[in-house]
Amino acid sequence: MVFGGGAIALAALGGSLFSVVRTHAEGLLDVSAEADSAPTGPPPNAVLFDSVASATDADMHDGVWFLLDKRISRVHRLIDGNSQWSAFGRPGDGPGELRRPAALVVHGDTIVVATPSRLQLYWPDGSYIGGREVEPPRICRHAQLGEMAARLNDVASSPEGLLLLFTCTTGRARGGVFLEIGEASYRPVVQGPTDASDYLWDPWHDMSVLATHPRGLVFGHPEDDCLGVFGLGGARLDSSCHARLDRVPVSTATALAEQVRAEFEGASAQIRIPQRYPPFDRVFVRSDRALFYRMPVPTAPSGVAEVQMTYRLAKYDGWEWAIPAIPAADNVFVSDDGAVLAAWDDMHGTLIAFYSVDDYER
Repeated sequence: MVFGGGAIALAALGGSLFSVVRTHAEGLLDVSAEADSAPTGPPPNAVLFDSVASATDADMHDGVWFLLDKRISRVHRLIDGNSQWSAFGRPGDGPGELRRPAALVVHGDTIVVATPSRLQLYWPDGSYIGGREVEPPRICRHAQLGEMAARLNDVASSPEGLLLLFTCTTGRARGGVFLEIGEASYRPVVQGPTDASDYLWDPWHDMSVLATHPRGLVFGHPEDDCLGVFGLGGARLDSSCHARLDRVPVSTATALAEQVRAEFEGASAQIRIPQRYPPFDRVFVRSDRALFYRMPVPTAPSGVAEVQMTYRLAKYDGWEWAIPAIPAADNVFVSDDGAVLAAWDDMHGTLIAFYSVDDYER
């Protein structure tokens, strides 16, 4: 949802409510000194890929990055130190075609791309394997609107099958994680708690996150104090708490409040105007169980009147927190072995640099 006139875009793309945040600096975002000091812009080692229009999601297989490009409905095959190898997929509803792709994961030797209604499967060389329908479970309810279908928001790989994250865009339920056991057939693994509030509109409501963990999976909501570590049977095994992560303030300027209320005339008491952004929007888990939180960092480049939301990584290994020496980027992804793909939007394509979380530059 976009509020006009240079206001803030709180729309969800590819499971992220930050990736499209663009706003004028006048009163809508309080940019902290720490954010001002964050590196801005791509580093010298970033390579321009003129055929990559956007970086929506990414995962690695045998040293090759598979990058989902939602803007042009394609998957790009990239490797550190080389130019683009190839791309596959195209817009459409036919075999191997993608309509509004939302997430990508490597599952064994299969590249899985999730769309709102299908899972499309490819071999690593880009050849098409097949697809299957997605039927969202009936988990979202609202007292006045009745049952509402959930939205497929993310997909992850597990030894027992694909894990599907369905979230609710309205109502009190926050959605949950389901294990796919057949076409349009799922076993519930864990569901988010019912939200105590009942806002008609809450920009952070459907921001649940999912990541595969060596013990099962990590699941939770960024605004909660901790994420849960769950077994594939649904038992809560552990918690990973993130109170130390900063929360970027959002101004409650009168102009913004009035714009929000104008969208929901007569229902202002049921609208939540957030004070701060959640501390992260995605989490990645390395094979040694270290967690990497993708944190929003607002930057205001010199001479530019707009604030742009970029991301940095925070690492938590169960004992200590650390900030890997990787510059802030428009999008950043971490593989299960600690390889990092960082991307910056460019008018001629996308600038991409490759890193390791243990070193500044690979």
